Amino acid sequence: AFAGYFHSIVPQAPQPWVVGFFLFGLGVLNFRGMKESSSANIFCTAVEVSGLLVVLAAGGWFLSALSRGPIPFHPSDVPEAAVSWERIVRGAALAFFAFVGFEDLVNVAEESKDPRRDLPKAIITAVLATGLLYLAIAWMAVRIVPPSELAVSNAPLLAVVKTAAPWIPAGLFSGVALFAVSNTALLNFIMGSRLLYGMAQEGLVPAWLGAVHARRHTPHRAIGVLLVIALVLALSGSLVFLAGATSALILTIFTIVNAALLAIKFRSEPTPGVFQIPWMIPALGVAASLGLGAFVPWESWVRAFTLIAAGIVLVAGRSLGRMPQEI
Repeated sequence: AFAGYFHSIVPQAPQPWVVGFFLFGLGVLNFRGMKESSSANIFCTAVEVSGLLVVLAAGGWFLSALSRGPIPFHPSDVPEAAVSWERIVRGAALAFFAFVGFEDLVNVAEESKDPRRDLPKAIITAVLATGLLYLAIAWMAVRIVPPSELAVSNAPLLAVVKTAAPWIPAGLFSGVALFAVSNTALLNFIMGSRLLYGMAQEGLVPAWLGAVHARRHTPHRAIGVLLVIALVLALSGSLVFLAGATSALILTIFTIVNAALLAIKFRSEPTPGVFQIPWMIPALGVAASLGLGAFVPWESWVRAFTLIAAGIVLVAGRSLGRMPQEI
């Protein structure tokens, strides 16, 4: 995605090199520390939201011009297709990838001052605000650019702006999009490295990955390993394919986590002072995750189950290695 928007600014830039420098830069920032990474995320978020508001403003102006004169594309020019709930749910399963990251906030609980008070409010507020903004953008986009064109575009929001407001410099919006993609990637890089660090502390992956840099106080080895994995994945498949595989993995994890939360709620008493939700919420979480998972493309499940199998082998091997040897 980053390379797609960067190509609109510098067409001569080779995509593999763009991807490599991009991920390496994120790795360096992640290594520098949480304060630096958080500052970069806040700045990128401000630029990103500004760009999305530009899309909404340009789209609103475009749609209001329908009654004032000729425009490049009119929604009625596209034949209206019959509503297909199967396609809607398939789209929802793929779009689930866009909401990856909210649950990752819990991975930095150790690096926040009052996680019991702040994290529940932060997650709920972020999901509501982002969800409403995404709905507005999606509604606007499909009324400005034919869905068939959006489907094949490497920079779909740029296509919306070019159609709705061609007077806006394409390079300006592409720059905003680069900040948006950088924000998402950096957040997942931070959370992924902390998750890998936590797994090392739990003995699920080699303890070598649980080391913390003496001066920067960041899990530098986990960051380095994750950088290599990200490079391999980013250069090995298309955005849609990788998004589908990620959605499959996250849906699997959400099913397990919600089921575990149900078990905890039924077998233990509520802890005073800890955020509580009704049991119906995790039950709906299990149902929704299983339901969406049924519509993820099978190719994505193949990649997901390959990674899951590799993880099971790794954990089983380490468990066997810790078993006392009988003579």
